[in-house]
Amino acid sequence: MADTYGFDREGAEKIARVVRQALASSSGEKSHRRADVSGPGNHVAVAKIVEAGGNTHKFIFVAGEYDEEVGTNTPTFQEVAGEYFAHDLCGDSLEVGDRVWIVDHNNQWWIIDRCTDATGSMAGEGCCGACGGGTVASCQKCLDGGARLGGTNAQNSWSFDLGVWGGEMPDDAGCCEQLAGSHFVYHSSSCIWKGIDLDHCNQHGASPAYPYWNLEIHELTPFNVILSVELDQDGDGIAESKVEYWNPYPWCCDCANTMVLKCPVDLPTGCDLFPCEICLLPGPKCCATNNLNVQLTATITNTSGCACADARTVILNYRAATQDWFGSGTFCDGHEVDLTLSCDVDGGGCDDFRLEVSFQDACNSGGTFQPNASSCSCDPLSLPFEGLAVDGCCGVASTGATVTITITE
Repeated sequence: MADTYGFDREGAEKIARVVRQALASSSGEKSHRRADVSGPGNHVAVAKIVEAGGNTHKFIFVAGEYDEEVGTNTPTFQEVAGEYFAHDLCGDSLEVGDRVWIVDHNNQWWIIDRCTDATGSMAGEGCCGACGGGTVASCQKCLDGGARLGGTNAQNSWSFDLGVWGGEMPDDAGCCEQLAGSHFVYHSSSCIWKGIDLDHCNQHGASPAYPYWNLEIHELTPFNVILSVELDQDGDGIAESKVEYWNPYPWCCDCANTMVLKCPVDLPTGCDLFPCEICLLPGPKCCATNNLNVQLTATITNTSGCACADARTVILNYRAATQDWFGSGTFCDGHEVDLTLSCDVDGGGCDDFRLEVSFQDACNSGGTFQPNASSCSCDPLSLPFEGLAVDGCCGVASTGATVTITITE
């Protein structure tokens, strides 16, 4: 079969005519509805988002084609002129440029699946940034490279957020509180990442054995990746239930991945309260060889003219949704400071972190700062941000007031 490189103008116009006929629209008319109603024979199509809203978007049709040969083939897509509306029942994480599957129902278009063109680029692919688009092989089979990692490209840690939800599990209500919110899993060995003990939950197995989240790549394929936690609901030392999420798309070791809840018969009470879909986010991009804590400490040291801020501390907590650490605290009496620590450099070192400093009362303009490259370290974590100008925030009229903010675990 000849290689397929795309469509010429005549082919594209033919596709457009076919689509317009299917939509019962005259040439040049842009209707967002089909002529027929929901029922047997309705069309499923591939579309590209061109204008993103909360959960209702504009799209154009795209016609896909691939070489019919056994092996790895890259499809080509021809865009078809004409914009239409589609509603997404699954959420609001789509962005312009995402390709989706759509179906007509009740005379309108509905989005039924996403991540059909994910590349792991973390941009413009929908579903929490990018889902799939890679294989376990990109992690060198999770086994080699990196002193404390399962591969040079494998993420040292992953985070996910179960949100806030109500409900209680019988005889173990406190564990519900532990399961809600943000979680980390850290690389343990081979293809296994483990979370921090959920010490408010019932123990099971050999004591002490609090439950913990466990992420495991079960096969050296893009699939069969499981995130789970086993729970003892009645306090008898036996795990009667399991919360389990699995990857519906090809797994990617260095990008975000969608995980979908499995609802087996042994899921604990409150199955309908757990999020049906979560996003497993890559852990910190900087200092990848260090198991960075969920909670960090920022210590302020007076350098010049700001004694009232000396030895103040601010606790920074990791935010899974934005992949940064954030905290607020008192700088000097009457002045509150917000600190945000982040890193956007894949495989970056300690000097690739950035600290955003913002004063709530605008006593100083603050700014974004870089740690001292010659004195920062990843293990143990020490990030000294030196010479920060803080005129106006030190309780007295002064010029040249500076402080150092050091981030540690």
